[in-house]
Amino acid sequence: MAFMRKEKNFKRVKNKGEKEPFNSSNEQENIERSLSTQTRKRQTEFGYVIKELSALTGKSAEQIKNECCLNQIQGFLSKTAKVIVRQDVTDKKAEEILLISSKLKVGEVIIAPAYLGAVRRIVDKNNLLNLRITLLIDFPFGESSFKSKLTEIKIGKDVGVDGVTVVISNALLKDKNKKELLWQCKKFSKAFKGDCSLAVSAQDAKIEQIKRIVSVAEKVKAKSVVFMFGTGEEKEIKEKLELIAENKGSLPISVLASVSNVGALQGLFSVGVDFVCTPYADEIGKELINKFKIS
Repeated sequence: MAFMRKEKNFKRVKNKGEKEPFNSSNEQENIERSLSTQTRKRQTEFGYVIKELSALTGKSAEQIKNECCLNQIQGFLSKTAKVIVRQDVTDKKAEEILLISSKLKVGEVIIAPAYLGAVRRIVDKNNLLNLRITLLIDFPFGESSFKSKLTEIKIGKDVGVDGVTVVISNALLKDKNKKELLWQCKKFSKAFKGDCSLAVSAQDAKIEQIKRIVSVAEKVKAKSVVFMFGTGEEKEIKEKLELIAENKGSLPISVLASVSNVGALQGLFSVGVDFVCTPYADEIGKELINKFKIS
C-alpha cells in the first residue's frame, strides 16, 4: 500500500495569465447536467410527436408508442431466422412459432425436411404468404449422398419453399476434393436457381477451407454461405468470425448458432455478421416485446 503524501495547508498565489486548474468534479457535474437537459428535451419532443400522431390517426398515445416500438423490433429481427430442426416440435407448436415469426417479421423460418408437410399446411391455413420458408438440407454434418441432397432440393421446390440451404461436409472442403466440391455446388445451385445457400461447420474449418467455400459460392452464384457454430467460447467464435469477415468476398456473412438472447445477437452484429439463424429468434422477439412493454 502506497503512503499518501501530506500536503501543506497554504494557498498558492496564481501567476499572471495562468488559467484556473481543471476541476474534474465540477466538469463532470456540468456534463451530467447538460446530458440530463438534452434527455428531457428529447423526451418532450418525443411526447409531442406521439401526441401529434395520435391526433392525426385517431389512435391512442399508447397504441402509437406500441406500433413505433414494434416496428423497430421487426426491423431488428428481419436480420434473423428462426431455425426448426429438433424432432419434438408438434404441429400445434409449429403453428405458434410460425404465427409469432410472421407477426415479428423474422427474416425467415428455416426448417428440416421432416416439417415440410406441416409447415405447408400451416402457411396455407393462416395465409402466411409474407413468411419466408427455407429448407435446411442434410443438417448438421452434410454427409448424405449427393443424390440424396438433390432429391431433397427437388421435394422442397415441389412443396413450394422459398429457398434451400445445403450443408456441405468438411471432407468435401479438403484440397483433394475441390473439383468435386465445385461440381456438386453447381448442381445444387442450378436445382434451386437464385435461392440456394451453402452451409459449412465454421468451428472446424481452416482458413483455406473458408476461402474455398466462399470462392465456390461466388462462382456458382449461391445466395450466401452460412457458417455454422455449435457450442464454443464466445471469444473463440468471434476470432473465427473476424477471419471469415476478412475473407468473405462479396457475400454477406450469415451465421447459424444457438444465440438465445438480445445481447449475444447484438454481439454478432457488432463483429460484422449480417444475418443470424437461431432456434431462439422468436424467443428473442418475445423478450424485446416484454422489455418495451408492448401490449
